[in-house]
Amino acid sequence: MKFIQSRVEQLADHLRERIARGEFSSPLPSIRDWSGRLGVAHCTLENALKILKRDGLVRTQPQKPRKGSRLARKTRVRKVFRHPPLVRWLTYGRFYRDIPTQMEIFMVLNERLSLRGIRLSLEACSDSRLNAIHREGPRDDQMLALHSFSWEMQELFDDFKMSALLIGQPFPKVRLPFVTMDVLGAIRHATWLLARRGFHRISLVISKKSKQPIEEQFRRICAEPSPSVQDEVIRLPEEFHEQNCALRRLAARVTGNQAFIVNSPIPAALLMMALMKRGVDVPGQVEVIAMNATLAEARTFPLITYYPYPMERFSKALCQAAAHYFERGELPPLKLVIPLRMVAPPNA
Repeated sequence: MKFIQSRVEQLADHLRERIARGEFSSPLPSIRDWSGRLGVAHCTLENALKILKRDGLVRTQPQKPRKGSRLARKTRVRKVFRHPPLVRWLTYGRFYRDIPTQMEIFMVLNERLSLRGIRLSLEACSDSRLNAIHREGPRDDQMLALHSFSWEMQELFDDFKMSALLIGQPFPKVRLPFVTMDVLGAIRHATWLLARRGFHRISLVISKKSKQPIEEQFRRICAEPSPSVQDEVIRLPEEFHEQNCALRRLAARVTGNQAFIVNSPIPAALLMMALMKRGVDVPGQVEVIAMNATLAEARTFPLITYYPYPMERFSKALCQAAAHYFERGELPPLKLVIPLRMVAPPNA
């Protein structure tokens, strides 16, 4: 039985490769004629065609069983590559310091991709390295995932729109397909939540290297509640020691009731430690909400309100885009904005 199954799978792979090379056209030969040409039993060919039908490569005509099968109109082909297909996750900046907090994401993503036979690599790139990758041009066995790219670098790779997927919000006039998180929508939700809890001073804490201009948008959000909220945007360095010193200085100037919305990669737990060292009552006098955070960034005691990074939905979207690319040679026209959903303590 194992021998028969092996023959079926081998035949299915053989036919799949010949379909990919364009050697067949519809209608396909009848089972009797085709099995004779291939030198296999009728049942072996029938079972191989069932596999191809399941994969979306062929379709049968139940109303005309003697007419054989036809190629599907939108054929999904499993290509044969010289090297195993690879998703290259490229981050902009040689000294990108968010990698440790992103490992949780990469583990989930790597597991999903490996089930499809796709590898995942991570590379922090300088300007010269990204220019060199761009000069190499697209490769059919590699898909690029572009993360934390500046406007200049997004514009440089804009001609890779068939093979490069942007992780994050595209700048104006950039046509790359993208997957991003609705951080701004979550910030609006958190601001209203804090305003209802009586906080009228809210600070948004973000990375100094955050590429998107957010000050004006946050100011408009804080003007929406009645009465309006006093807003402040604080940009912190990414180097851990400098970040820690900046958070201590921030904690030292906290007076009265105040709330903080902390966006990844700034760790909310580090701010809470600085506040508690100053004797600030958290979450009484001050409340901290973590935004777009992994569990490692938000794990504190007492538990805080946070909007977790949408791990499963993001990894599923990227994996489907990669499978589409390696099957069809181009990325889908993806413009996906994933909402962030709040996780609150039981007694919140």
